[in-house]
Parts: sequence; C-alpha cells; structure tokens
Amino acid sequence: MREDILKRRLTDRAQLIVAVETLLNRGMSEERIPIELSRAFYVDMDELNAVLDMMTITANTRSGSNAHSMHAG
Repeated sequence: MREDILKRRLTDRAQLIVAVETLLNRGMSEERIPIELSRAFYVDMDELNAVLDMMTITANTRSGSNAHSMHAG
C-alpha cells in the first residue's frame, strides 16, 4: 500500500491556519512548515502559500518589517 493513500487532506484554509500557527508556536521556522506538513498530509500548496503570505503580512505589520518568506513549491 502506498504511503500517499494513508495521508489525510489538509486543504481547508482554516485548518491550514491552525496547523501553521501550531507549528510556529512550537518554534518551527516558516521555511520548514511546508516540508513537515507534506510529510503527514496531502497539502494544497497554493492555499498554504496564501496562508503563509497572510501570516507574514500580519507579522510584518505588527513588527514594521518588510521581510519576505520562502514558500512551498
């Protein structure tokens, strides 16, 4: 049986936000998030990038930074 068949889908924006926030709160770098999530789930990478963009913009607005983040390919 293929590993991919056993993976759950992580494609809903609300679920992705919770997953990203959880990993960030545990100290994971933003660059590692797509890698780690894709190991356990089928991830909608476009939606994940939209969530990461949104969270980066929010964080930059709070800190006054213009830093850009890496995204999942």
